[in-house]
Amino acid sequence: MPQILKDETRNAIVQAALTVFAQKGFRDTSMQDVSRLAGLSAGNIYRYFPDKRALYAAALPPALMEELQATLDRKIASWEGMPLSTDPKANAGEIGFRLELIDLLVHNRLQWIVLLRDGKPDALTERLSSFFERWLGSVRTATVLDEKRRTTVRLLYRNLITLISSVLGENQDPSALREALDNCIDYHMAGLAAVMEKWRKE
Repeated sequence: MPQILKDETRNAIVQAALTVFAQKGFRDTSMQDVSRLAGLSAGNIYRYFPDKRALYAAALPPALMEELQATLDRKIASWEGMPLSTDPKANAGEIGFRLELIDLLVHNRLQWIVLLRDGKPDALTERLSSFFERWLGSVRTATVLDEKRRTTVRLLYRNLITLISSVLGENQDPSALREALDNCIDYHMAGLAAVMEKWRKE
């Protein structure tokens, strides 16, 4: 008689895996860790997932990064040709983007902790840096990004990602997390605006 796999059990395993991955990272997580937290036997876990990598793939679908890219694309569309400002009220598109980005981070907190812990910072840094260059190309500015300036932009976004990763790990309350993430974006925008002003004067 074929075994009957239950969606409820599968979801419980995935949620337990996310929690452990967020705490220990992929390398240091064992299937036994997941089974203990899920309240299931290790054998039962293997009925749903053949190995840890398959469980990781189920817990962190590629759609998450695709959703971020779509959010960045909407950001570019809303900011095309707009000057950089540290005041989100200066552009309605900025308000909408902040809400979208913060929602994406809050609603998928554990997933982002794992992604940012297990090697995705570099990929995300490149995506954000690429977004900045695309935005820069849409505005009328004499600023040119040579390799030295590109490195500075990448460092600024890498620092933002590191800060966001820390905030996600330290805040579980959604309201407190939203406020902290908003502050992170303010801090980043102020730094980016200062660097852009310096480059403008050079």
